[in-house]
Amino acid sequence: MEWVRTEIDGVPVFWSEHEGELTAGLVFRVGHADERLARRGITHLVEHLALHQAGARHDQSNGSVDATLTTFLTHGDAGHVRDFFARLCAALAEPPVDRIAAENQLLLTEADGRSRDIQSSLAIWRYGAATYGLSGYDEFGVGQHSPEEVRAWARAWFTTGNAALWLIGGPPPDGLRLPLPAGPRIPTPEPTCTLRRTPAYFNASLNGVAAGSVVERSTAATAYADLLQRRLFQSLRTAEGISYSQTATYDRRDAYLAEITAFADGLSSVHSRLVRGFTEVIDWLAELPPKEHEVAELIELRRAPLLDPRIRAGLPVGAAHAELFGAEPPTIASVEAELESLCAEDIQDVGITVRDNILLMVPEGHTPAGDRYVAAPHTSTGRVEGEILLPIESAQPGEQNPFGPGTTGRPRLCVGPTGISLISGPEFITIRFADCAAMLAWPDGARHLIGRDGLHLRIEPTLWKYGAALPDLIDRGVPPGVVVPKPPRADHEIPRQVRSSSWSRLRARLKRH
Repeated sequence: MEWVRTEIDGVPVFWSEHEGELTAGLVFRVGHADERLARRGITHLVEHLALHQAGARHDQSNGSVDATLTTFLTHGDAGHVRDFFARLCAALAEPPVDRIAAENQLLLTEADGRSRDIQSSLAIWRYGAATYGLSGYDEFGVGQHSPEEVRAWARAWFTTGNAALWLIGGPPPDGLRLPLPAGPRIPTPEPTCTLRRTPAYFNASLNGVAAGSVVERSTAATAYADLLQRRLFQSLRTAEGISYSQTATYDRRDAYLAEITAFADGLSSVHSRLVRGFTEVIDWLAELPPKEHEVAELIELRRAPLLDPRIRAGLPVGAAHAELFGAEPPTIASVEAELESLCAEDIQDVGITVRDNILLMVPEGHTPAGDRYVAAPHTSTGRVEGEILLPIESAQPGEQNPFGPGTTGRPRLCVGPTGISLISGPEFITIRFADCAAMLAWPDGARHLIGRDGLHLRIEPTLWKYGAALPDLIDRGVPPGVVVPKPPRADHEIPRQVRSSSWSRLRARLKRH
């Protein structure tokens, strides 16, 4: 028996037999991809509030939020599992909003120890400042959510129709209830996209090369990820000796799609060779099918875990996730059938998909060879009309233009009723107010606008002639719901005029977060 499906209070429940104490997870189809950038963190806040109210001990219960799912985990005897979920559901139905301030502090502390990873950067450049790109941004909403907003979010998302429960170790305990508010199943969000064409690349301060691609969820795609890591190892480490560590991962995105992410490290002295070698492996896997012995090894690699009783007992987890995504739940038989039919051409087809929609992250100053890769958009296609403001000082001879080599023209700001543009020669960075995902606002007038396309502008009024008028001009156009108030800055943190070092800071502000 792999798993059994039942229902409790309208919530689908999946369970399997296994020795030892019960392990259980209540999962909801909501994550940070469902949020807005300016309010990012509200799902995480609800998770913290509910766990606190449920009396969760960290050695026995925990919670997590990813792009599309929020999970509450616990383990123990039947009585503990029953009582924990009763308290948890009560807390989700009526969150303890008097605890918001304390949990906000914990969320800020948690964020302080978190660093941005490669996947987050790739997500921003592919999806922008919305849906699946939000994983790359700070939780700007922490400290901004009102009790009413928290209650409304919990009522909308943490409902019977949007939940599933899994248990490993036996059937649901006698008397287990899941008294959640009624509500519908909510599908995963439609992904945004900022890339005008693929394959694409962007530059970053990175000691290596990374790549991300979107593929259909399949056994062939998991096999491709395993093969990609092997080939990167064989080529970049064994043959060329220019990379010590290589990884390739397969992670589900939604019901039907997954993301394959790869990385190879390397010293700055070999970055040119590393970029070339990395892309050659990607092309190689698209142009030539894997050898028969490689396919056999990949099938065995994927089949071996199916014999592990712990893996088999964990199938209810996948079944619960599939239920929430509206997909077919996995079974041992279905996985075996896919492995049995897997062939070299299936893996090559995945390779073609990866090559054609890949997004490369390469070190500063490097580009992929040939003309197939295009630079991911780092400027806008147009500008707004409005008031023109000039910088207080122009760049002196020999100073670097803030838009980089090859650009001409004196930087200008243009502020109009529909948005704001930073202009230098033929290049623009434009944030239209209607497309502003978030605006950080300081009491001294500084504004940091982030567009849904991931481009952003940091505006320091003290650096522009007549800049005192900027905050009012901007604030009149930006929707109030995207404003994120920031605390006052110390006087020494406020720039007073543009000098050589300030041009470098201005250039850095033009880049994506």
